[in-house]
Amino acid sequence: MRFSCRDWRGLVLLIFTLCGLPAARVDAANSTDLFELSLSELMDLKVDTASTRSSSWRSQPGIITLFDSSDMRAMGARTLRDVLLHIPGVSLGMDTQNTVNLVARGNWAFEGKIQYLINDLPVNDLIYGTFPLPPNFPVAQLDRIEVLRGPGSVKYGNSAQLAVIRIYTRAEQETQITVSTQESANVLSVNGGNRFDGGEFSVSASLQDGNWGKGNWIDSQGTHADIATSDTRGGNLAANLDWSGTQVRLFHLQYGMDNIQQYGVYAPTAKIDFRETNFFIAHDFELNKQWKLTPRFGYRDEANWRSSSQAPDFVYDYDVRARAWDAQLDSIYQYAEDASISLGAYHQTEIARAISVDMPPQEYFPPDGELQQQTRAIYANWDLRMSDYDLSLGARASHHDYSGSAFTPRIGVTRAEKNWHMKMLYGTAFREPDLQTSNPIFHPATETLKAEQSRVSEIEYGHTLGKKSYLTLSLFDQKIKDAIIYSYEPGYTNNPPIKTRGIDLQYWFTGDVVSLRANASYAKANDDDLLPYDVPNHSGQNMGAANQIANLWLGWKTPLENLGVNVDLRYVGSRYAQQYSAAIDSIQVQQVAAEKTLNLSLTYSFPTVLWTLGVSNLTDANVLIPQPYNDVSTPFPAGGREYWLRAEIIFQ
Repeated sequence: MRFSCRDWRGLVLLIFTLCGLPAARVDAANSTDLFELSLSELMDLKVDTASTRSSSWRSQPGIITLFDSSDMRAMGARTLRDVLLHIPGVSLGMDTQNTVNLVARGNWAFEGKIQYLINDLPVNDLIYGTFPLPPNFPVAQLDRIEVLRGPGSVKYGNSAQLAVIRIYTRAEQETQITVSTQESANVLSVNGGNRFDGGEFSVSASLQDGNWGKGNWIDSQGTHADIATSDTRGGNLAANLDWSGTQVRLFHLQYGMDNIQQYGVYAPTAKIDFRETNFFIAHDFELNKQWKLTPRFGYRDEANWRSSSQAPDFVYDYDVRARAWDAQLDSIYQYAEDASISLGAYHQTEIARAISVDMPPQEYFPPDGELQQQTRAIYANWDLRMSDYDLSLGARASHHDYSGSAFTPRIGVTRAEKNWHMKMLYGTAFREPDLQTSNPIFHPATETLKAEQSRVSEIEYGHTLGKKSYLTLSLFDQKIKDAIIYSYEPGYTNNPPIKTRGIDLQYWFTGDVVSLRANASYAKANDDDLLPYDVPNHSGQNMGAANQIANLWLGWKTPLENLGVNVDLRYVGSRYAQQYSAAIDSIQVQQVAAEKTLNLSLTYSFPTVLWTLGVSNLTDANVLIPQPYNDVSTPFPAGGREYWLRAEIIFQ
């Protein structure tokens, strides 16, 4: 199914047609979840983001950020990308071929430094270990997002260094259809499910067709391009089944882009496509009241980074398929009311094969056209309640075919009381070479890459401010050793340490009329001149990373019944990036000005539909996405002011 971005009339007609079908009345409470939970309920939300044991986020052995659908509504968020920008200390960066990801804690995270999971399925691609953020992944599909800010390799394995982001799609028991339209995209999403004896089933899916929005991009050669000429299209499908202790998860993602930005140069004929299918089945065996054993089997099939260009001066074709099989066995033994031990083992085999690779200046694959590697790991975690404190100890030992062994311990001491909590954490994490990273063509023949490892110390303290507010202060000190970084010469190499330290503030206010969330972050990088990230003649800041970032979003329950007003403010401090200079007719490092953006939206609960009318970037600020390392790509516009409309209909 394909929408025309400019055919508004068809979508509006579709919305009104749907409104005429038998539908469940939308209760006003459905649109005001933000106001329904008290502060004490918000403080005691239980998760297992950082540990195998479910507990309040305040007692989890990690720095946690949570978003639910009501947060997303108050942000005026349209897409997954919009939501992730509200993680403390996070901004966007753009790599080659218009792929977008996050800068977190002052570091470029696209190089396999964040682990992404959708419904507990890992979605980092097998070739590079990355997850390019899909364009227009709609919030209408999102139920909640849990973020572990900091190391998570003990539980999650590879690539869980700067953060772990767990994304959960909606599991509605009624059919929900959502249509949204704006100048740059039209999106249709469907959520539905059913409960039956002993289990439940749910499906969430979406289709989108759009472009990059409004903006003028200046490439590395001074060419001007209208980003609205670059189309995006695709969709996804998520299916979940839980039945008598068995869990089945399926996720399929497929999208394409006209990536007019190709290695810093305007390439109007360049295209890129991504496709991946991810599946697992697991079963909980309750051996007794204290002991649970869970085997899990997974399979992945990918055709990501499929790209081509027919430009006379830049003809290429890249088509690589990758697959992976994994088996995992987890055991949890709760030997006391407040004490448990978990043990696990993991094995994964990955294979990539070149279908068609013709990209200058050299071949991307060995002569036989195949890459293969295996990973094996064992891990353990011990959670213990000691008087008023919770102690969590964990470790993972991993062995990778190419980089050898990696060992990552962690320790956390937490305490959560009625009005305050504290955490003292030390953790490690690793990134093992991915299929392309370990490809001998892409690093010196004399060098064997080591696993990249992070060591992080963290402290957090939170306290109530009156009866309706909660303030949390977090400090971190992070060192990434043997960072695996790519450059044209000599390829992938281990590099000197990357160090960052910083502070994050998070604030919650929950009132009867207004509820508010806010965060502010400051991060400073080490002054070592690591060439890929170094800003010449400027210390304390990596390329493309801002020192200061702040977000504030609020929901106002107006006196008019069923009408809500949402306000979202964002500030990103100045950054540095390679930009075109007409004076020298070339690129040079220049400062990207600080950004201030304002988003507004109105929600109205009609008898059969929840309407949302919004405007993003109300002041039409010049928002840019820089490349967060020293290369040839220039900052790409993120789109200007845009009005949008969304309708959510629930059918019985």
